[in-house]
Amino acid sequence: MKSENYEIAYAVELPVVFPEGFSIGSGSKNGNMTSIERNGKGMPVLRGTSVAGILRAKISQDARFAEMVEYYFGKALNKNIDRQESLFHFYDTEFPKSLEETMHNKICRHTGSVSTENKGLFSVERTAAGLKANLFFTLLGDRGEKDEQEDMDIIHVLAGYFAEGLLIGGNGRSGCGRCLLQDRSFQMRKFDLAKPEDAAAWLDLLYAEKKEVATRVALQQTENSDCFSVDLKFGLAEGQDLLCAEGNDMTPVSSRKGDGQLYWMIPGSTFRGIFKAWMSRLAAREGIQLSDSVENYLKCGDKKDVQATPDDEIHDLFGTCECRGRIHFTDAYSEQPVIWGTDIQYRPHVVIDRFTGGTNDGKFFSCKVLIDPTGKLAFSMQISIEKPSESELRWLAQTLRALDLGLIRIGSSKASGCLKIRECNVRSNPTELEFAKIAKGE
Repeated sequence: MKSENYEIAYAVELPVVFPEGFSIGSGSKNGNMTSIERNGKGMPVLRGTSVAGILRAKISQDARFAEMVEYYFGKALNKNIDRQESLFHFYDTEFPKSLEETMHNKICRHTGSVSTENKGLFSVERTAAGLKANLFFTLLGDRGEKDEQEDMDIIHVLAGYFAEGLLIGGNGRSGCGRCLLQDRSFQMRKFDLAKPEDAAAWLDLLYAEKKEVATRVALQQTENSDCFSVDLKFGLAEGQDLLCAEGNDMTPVSSRKGDGQLYWMIPGSTFRGIFKAWMSRLAAREGIQLSDSVENYLKCGDKKDVQATPDDEIHDLFGTCECRGRIHFTDAYSEQPVIWGTDIQYRPHVVIDRFTGGTNDGKFFSCKVLIDPTGKLAFSMQISIEKPSESELRWLAQTLRALDLGLIRIGSSKASGCLKIRECNVRSNPTELEFAKIAKGE
């Protein structure tokens, strides 16, 4: 990076955590598995270019900085401007080889049903949940062109995105990829490149093998976020059991976190599908005209002509094949590690003939289900919506109520899977009281 034409430089280190891990595909597949990107040493890596692209897209939507995006993040070659390269430089972040594989059902984008290709299953490689890292980037400044306060403002805005929770990588709307600032602070150092001692320290930092910045900076209080989020803590209703299994394995899903221990996990994609179905029902009851993505595809005839902009509120919220949704469900992890002898119980079943509806003689199967004999098994997760409308908040609140009342069941068994919400904390606007009023239609 050239710095001889600039008078000021900033080095920023963001201590972040990935509560559910992240998955950034390398673009290559090993069989039916999407592998995570690795560097030349074979270690999982988060590319600085990926972070830069996400932040550029995010800040482009901020009216306060929309006109400054090209100045800070660069612009394609154009004879009308003097500077084309970005003033920011984001460095790659290497992670330890603590990887997990998650199994998924392959969905046909045209029909919305499970694909029959490769038995409808594929696996995705992801980092372990709870992984911590330090993201490092630099910014070059010029006193003659921009005020130094603007440089500080944009640094605080970028750090604020991580404080709110920034989605990075694949499967971001269905569980993983949430990147959070560990606390409302980061490390930053400002260099006056006109001073020989600062210029030498700047070069030492750039070419150091490990980037470290010692000066702690508290994050500025920013304007109210346009992202609504609610933290949930729930457990099994009394006498209930739960089975959420991956693929053909009839064992509850567990995942290894960054501390090396296994925790029970309910995928965010499970909640996403159930909430979409229930919220669609609520929207239809209010007279909202819902479109069918399959009918839309068949009507257009060619997938290139499918509407890029969703034509109803549910598709706008949850997204389509052509447009990313605005609602995010994290994976739900148990608060305590797995205890195989206590948390698991076998359930025998009789195979039912799909044509007669009666039992299939001599055919049995069993599965393992989660139980909670002590009443201490609890899961935590977060649901967030970008720029929610009042109707979307109302549908979400009513769906959470239905979940708590047992009208919505989780898992493969229709006779079980009732959850009980123990805590529900709203972390952003509207306030918890306002959210409750919206739920009641006040």
